[in-house]
Amino acid sequence: DPKSTAQYYELLCLLSKWQANARTESSKVILSRFLDCVNGVTSTYGADLTVAKQKSKTCKYPDSVLYTKDGYHHVTHLRLLSRCHYRLAQYTDLLYRQSEERVNSPEWKRSERLRERNENELTRLRGEREVKRNELQRRKKGTPAFVKLAEEATSLSMRISPLEVQIANDRDEAMQVYKEYSNSLITALQGYRRSLEAGKWNSQASVFRMIALWFEFCGKGNDRTFRGSETTRVINSVNAEMHKLVTRLTIPSAVFLELSHQIVSRLGTPCHAENDFIKILETLIQRLMKDHPHHVLYQIQALTRGDRVERAGDFRTSSEKIAAAKRLLENYGAGSNACKQLLVQMDRIIEAYIHVAALKLPESNEPIYIHSLPTEVKKRSLNNLKLIPVLTAPLLVDPTCEYRDGSFPYFAHFGECTKLVGGINQPKLLECHGSDGRIYRQLAKSGNDDLRQDAVIQQLFGLVNTLLKQCPSTNERSMRIRTYKVIPFSPEAGLLQWVDNTTLLSTYLVSSIRGAHERYRPSDMKSKDIRELMMNAKPSEIHQRYKEVCEGFKPVMHNFFLEQYPQPVQWFERRVAYTRSCAVNSIVGYVIGLGDRHSSNILIDKATAEFVHIDFGVTFEQGLTLKTPERVPFRLTRDIVDGMGACGVEGVMRRCCEETMKVLRSNRDALTTIIAVLVHDPILKWAVGGKRQDRISHTHPNSIHAYLDQTQATEEGNLDAERALMRVKQKLDGYEDGELRSIQGQVQQLLHDAQDPYRLASMYP
Repeated sequence: DPKSTAQYYELLCLLSKWQANARTESSKVILSRFLDCVNGVTSTYGADLTVAKQKSKTCKYPDSVLYTKDGYHHVTHLRLLSRCHYRLAQYTDLLYRQSEERVNSPEWKRSERLRERNENELTRLRGEREVKRNELQRRKKGTPAFVKLAEEATSLSMRISPLEVQIANDRDEAMQVYKEYSNSLITALQGYRRSLEAGKWNSQASVFRMIALWFEFCGKGNDRTFRGSETTRVINSVNAEMHKLVTRLTIPSAVFLELSHQIVSRLGTPCHAENDFIKILETLIQRLMKDHPHHVLYQIQALTRGDRVERAGDFRTSSEKIAAAKRLLENYGAGSNACKQLLVQMDRIIEAYIHVAALKLPESNEPIYIHSLPTEVKKRSLNNLKLIPVLTAPLLVDPTCEYRDGSFPYFAHFGECTKLVGGINQPKLLECHGSDGRIYRQLAKSGNDDLRQDAVIQQLFGLVNTLLKQCPSTNERSMRIRTYKVIPFSPEAGLLQWVDNTTLLSTYLVSSIRGAHERYRPSDMKSKDIRELMMNAKPSEIHQRYKEVCEGFKPVMHNFFLEQYPQPVQWFERRVAYTRSCAVNSIVGYVIGLGDRHSSNILIDKATAEFVHIDFGVTFEQGLTLKTPERVPFRLTRDIVDGMGACGVEGVMRRCCEETMKVLRSNRDALTTIIAVLVHDPILKWAVGGKRQDRISHTHPNSIHAYLDQTQATEEGNLDAERALMRVKQKLDGYEDGELRSIQGQVQQLLHDAQDPYRLASMYP
């Protein structure tokens, strides 16, 4: 009976998973059962699976019955096979991680040194024995000298024999561990790939893990635990699996789009001649360019402009990456006339944005300064780019990869004027008219702000939102992080989606003209005076000064809800939404070490009361290295708490923090895989490595010292990345102050630390 057969294999697969978690059987037995599941489903439904793969995606595949915790559900045979492959991959991936921890452990390193010492000792003893034997041949038998030499040679042989056995055993053990290490890795990659080919069960986690392993093994040269031919064999095997993943049409290219930033940033990576990493990487990028040009081409365009850096100390893109990006664009443009025209129009719109962003305009005392746009970007000169979607408009992924005319609003023209919205680098607010008749407001930025890191963090927020949607408790509460589009064009220029109907938290609270503190509590201390008081306070007095500030400067954030939402029901709903938004942003920001969260980097949506965070230049706990180190896990000042109502952080805030942490900790493997790819992104500038590299590029760019220092800086940056990843893992495991906490205990600690007056006092300046 097909239904009974499906139930049997699904239950066997589930049993194997439970046994793996409980460790009640050996790894060989569990692995054998997983393989039985995969082989059994394939042999039982082989004909149906072949037909299903050949059919269109719109056709209904043959059904089978799947047992889950919610009961029996009808699923396709392909989906059942995909799940079996995925569980097999998960288990072998676990074996791989265990082997990796073992070979990287201090105990294993010591055993390696001991084996090396024993081998050297064996070589020395064999040499001594050979000398003794040669001397024996020159001596006359029976003489005292001969007898003494014979005894010494015999003694050496007695020492050599057990040492040879010990070294042989050590070598066999090492080879067995390395064999299991490499076999588990390759089997995991095969399982993830076949899961994607069969039915895309957990496709996001599979793709992220495969890309992370690929980057780890093949994208960093041959600096691995293995040596010589063994290293080459493993790298070639990993590359072979990735080549299948990249080239097989049964796996849609859209599954790679979520990692397009990281994939493109690896262009130009130096590799050994026998490593096909770059070749496979360029094959993948070419496929993405062909299938989803509007999602990928802007990232490659940004790489080609990576040398457009005018300020000293900026992060420059390497010449190898720039050359590789330009070569890919040339090949893409040579493919067809339509591709060539797309690149031409894309270059025009990018250069127009860069030109507007770099304009130096006169300022005035008006709150918003309006200026006319240059002639070369006005409607007469730049209009109706029908191949270019509005950059900040939502653009859904087309599964057919056709992106037909009318499927997206294209660029019609710019408005006649631009506005300065304040800031040292004069960011310009533009109005982009789309073919759908809508006006899209956009912010063109140039100068000190490198938007590439902001784009990566927005990408991470989008992935966290996916996890929150998959959890029933957080999905019911509509918990999310507000995101917006960020499109970098070069290290110094880019475009951001303007978030309408928002205001800066600092503007609402402490604006000198219409700030809430000035309007509701005019007799309180002034923000400017408080800053001066705290900055001039001695270290021994700073806590006392902070207490005085708390007494003379009361929170007023609750008035925001009374002003914006006069209806009781709306007032209550928005206050709850505000608290939930604060909880999600706080916990996610804490996990990724998001810093520089002052009130001018937080927007609040007037319609929904949700937070919108901006400016992500300080991430992964780089805030600890600032001139004034950030000692709080997230921003939870008295004004922010005041907006939550009489209960403060108790109730909705605490519960939503716990739910968010529960989601992140339950998805720790998937999340750390994602973050592992992000923290090793060459775009991400680390506190030590990035600044050192920038300094080197300007001091002696072409000398041997530059090469040596660049290598050292890269190693320092890698260490910073590993440290950041380790800290993220600790947070997701629940470690605070070196102690393991429950979810409730961890949230309690974070809420306490975020409101600790001693920490807040030390950060106030």
